[in-house]
Amino acid sequence: MFVIFYGLFVLVFLFIGSFLQRKKESRFYAGKKLTVDNITLLVPYRNEYSNLNNFLACLEKSSLKPIQVIFIDDHSSDNSTEIIKQRMKPEYLLLRLTQTLGKKEALREGISHVQSEFILTMDADVKFSADYFEMLTRLEESDLYLLPVVLKGRSTLQIFFELDLLMVNAINTALYGWARPIVGSGANLLFKKEKFFKADRYETHRHVMSGDDIYLLRDFRKAKADIRVVLNNRLVVYSDTPSSLAGYFHQRLRWISKTRHVKDHLATFLGLIQTLFVLSFCLLLIFFLSYGDYTTVFGLFCIKTLIDLIGFLPYFSYFRSWKQLFMLIPYQLIYPIYLLILGVLLPFIRPIWKQRITTTRLQNP
Repeated sequence: MFVIFYGLFVLVFLFIGSFLQRKKESRFYAGKKLTVDNITLLVPYRNEYSNLNNFLACLEKSSLKPIQVIFIDDHSSDNSTEIIKQRMKPEYLLLRLTQTLGKKEALREGISHVQSEFILTMDADVKFSADYFEMLTRLEESDLYLLPVVLKGRSTLQIFFELDLLMVNAINTALYGWARPIVGSGANLLFKKEKFFKADRYETHRHVMSGDDIYLLRDFRKAKADIRVVLNNRLVVYSDTPSSLAGYFHQRLRWISKTRHVKDHLATFLGLIQTLFVLSFCLLLIFFLSYGDYTTVFGLFCIKTLIDLIGFLPYFSYFRSWKQLFMLIPYQLIYPIYLLILGVLLPFIRPIWKQRITTTRLQNP
């Protein structure tokens, strides 16, 4: 019974949902096109000295460039700003927060200087291809585009860190195929400025330092905006995974905390369904192990793994994440432990982000 319900859920929801998303995306290139002369890029940063050279190199190599790039320094204590000054271009504008702090405040400071109709946000630690902006101009205008973000790791542990974000993005893509997305990433986000001012409900999440992306998605959804998910691999930006296990758990706890605060009932429902499947799978394994029925245990493990491999295949193959796909095999046993650790840590750990606790009040630095 578990295999039937789980197989139907994963294969129908994930596998078919991925193809429904592709069908929707195929219609994004027909209407009035975006132009770089009507796009401003906002780049908030804090202590990104080790990443800004790569980011600026990507900008400099771009075949097309946005009309303006606004960098907003959120109280950096390293030489990040000096790197930008050394490679300053006429289209660059450099701002610094003084009375407030946090990424969301930095973005709003940048938005107050935007003259174009569309705003693109990126993190200062991402890399992108030389034809990124050229590809962007092939999209038609819309209120909000959730563009692809991929984490990249070097070590085996870091490649494992990539896995659950890939899975979340695969689920989000399938959800959009069927209905609507539940997550987005401010590391690669394009939206209409006028719609932002109409939809923004900043006072409801001002006290939460992170979450510029998920709150913006919530506000645009409530404003009935035209929200689109794009998978085009020429529009992807790449960022490094956390370098340590502690950094990884702080990142995941931060994501969970802001998701809970947003109170998206669809996301909550899917989380409960996922938890129910994981719990059922673990209880079945324990039950058959207690009777020494190792054949059934092995068969159940293999069938569930095969279902997951097939379900996630469309998304993982699109980004050629083959190592990550096959890490789903050991992940079957690791994931319940991972969920248990997160559940234990969540009530007691206040996630740290950019050397700050993420629920810090965003004023009086």
